[in-house]
Amino acid sequence: MEPDKQYQSLEFLKIDFQECFEQMRHYDRLFWQVTAGIFSLDAAILATVFNLLKSKYFPTSVLGLVVLGGFIIGIIALWFLLKNRIYYVKVARFVNEVRKQYLENRPLGVENRAGLYTNPEYPKYSNLASSQLTSVYIMIIINSFYAFVGLLFLTENFAIALLSFVFLLIIQVILTICFLRSKERI
Repeated sequence: MEPDKQYQSLEFLKIDFQECFEQMRHYDRLFWQVTAGIFSLDAAILATVFNLLKSKYFPTSVLGLVVLGGFIIGIIALWFLLKNRIYYVKVARFVNEVRKQYLENRPLGVENRAGLYTNPEYPKYSNLASSQLTSVYIMIIINSFYAFVGLLFLTENFAIALLSFVFLLIIQVILTICFLRSKERI
């Protein structure tokens, strides 16, 4: 490759690497901002429902609908966070790929003794040890709890509400795992 084109290629790669790092920070920051917002909204909804329960002016059916509204918001937030996870992982993998290529040449004798990630197949989309996915699974539990409470208020039938909780918990977990694992095959 001509020296001028090689220099241009290296400059492009350098800029792209820096921008990818900024993108990773952006996706991670966005993930946690949305998560904090949803958990705050969860606390507000539950506090409102418990306070309205004390007042006895609202029928339980209205409270059930409020809680089921929280469930719907939770499902939308879950979808958003999973999509955000996909974007984050793609960018992180590219950063690892570039870092691997760079460090294989041992520039200035750098050996990567710190163990910075260099495997472009990581992070995994469905890494259970990921703090992002831990919060996703907590959100799934909260979503299922919302369905339980909402249906309990609407039907006043504990068995139906409990079965709905278990069913929705299992469905959300299965769909989340399948969605994330399907991205590994692409």
